[in-house]
Amino acid sequence: AWPALFGRVQALLRSARLQEDLREECGQAVLVRVWRYRSSYRGASAAELAAWMNRITRNEISRVAARTA
Repeated sequence: AWPALFGRVQALLRSARLQEDLREECGQAVLVRVWRYRSSYRGASAAELAAWMNRITRNEISRVAARTA
């Protein structure tokens, strides 16, 4: 499942139009956060997992954009 999850995060980061180095930093932060909070994840379907990861990714994009603005 990891390649599919990683691909989803990459697609979201590309759509945010961040610079490549910021995309890499943001992507790493997303995956660390997903790993860290995996035990508290309560979803039961692939769609819920996707929504959870999308929210984490959007939050990280916002953090990076605010920090670099």
